[in-house]
Amino acid sequence: MSDSPFFQFYPSDWLAGTRGLTAAETGIYITLIAMMYEAEGPVPNDPKRLARLCGTTPAAFLKAVDALVETGKLTHDERGFFNRRAGIEIEKRSEKRAAASASANARWNKTKQKQQPENTNASNSQCERNANQKPEVREGKEEAKASSKKKGTRLPADWQLPKVWGDWAVELGLPEANTRQEADKFRDYWTSVAGAKGLKQDWQATWRNWVRKAMDDRQLRQGLKSGQSGKPQWREGDIRTLSPTKVQRFCDGHWELCSDFTAEEAEADSRFIGRALSYA
Repeated sequence: MSDSPFFQFYPSDWLAGTRGLTAAETGIYITLIAMMYEAEGPVPNDPKRLARLCGTTPAAFLKAVDALVETGKLTHDERGFFNRRAGIEIEKRSEKRAAASASANARWNKTKQKQQPENTNASNSQCERNANQKPEVREGKEEAKASSKKKGTRLPADWQLPKVWGDWAVELGLPEANTRQEADKFRDYWTSVAGAKGLKQDWQATWRNWVRKAMDDRQLRQGLKSGQSGKPQWREGDIRTLSPTKVQRFCDGHWELCSDFTAEEAEADSRFIGRALSYA
């Protein structure tokens, strides 16, 4: 079991990343993610055991993880199942623990070096204690300063979309005109949000999530049939790109990988309906 009983959770990232998954896929996904953090590494591929822990059957479990691997939510190799974001966060957590341990050892060694022999008079002992306390006070102030630096900032009222941010959105598949429109919406929304909700530590990450949501909504509208209940109605033979190297075709009610043509050829085909929500 991990020494850390918790992990950081980003609601906006999670909601954006799981949009389009079924309830079963979402439930299995979060369970596997939690197991990765607990083990601080990949989850061994044992379908029967994992299905039991996820509260489902082995067949249903395999179907769900196949979809999660196919959409890039999970990776799978000889070590088992893993998630790229979890790997990054686990590595950060490990580095923080190592840094904290090194800092504690340094303080301990410094205190030992300053200690006087047992026969030192009480006055010197008192001076030593006072001297040893000073670094702790400074450390507390430094920690307070570090904590204050972590607080978020508000989006400036005169904010303009940086070119790099706009290029990223266009590369993701959002047309340039729509990117400019979303930038205006982004500025108007976040400059009007009051209180702590309007504070963000990483506005570029907030922009990326905003664009992903806009892409999801756009693709959902493109996939809707007029008069239907709101569920995307894909047609037999529709094709989409999953990544710059992977193509999918809608066949027998579900998406499956297709090797008939490249992603570039697919996007030029008349049956092409867009990029998948998880395009990466």
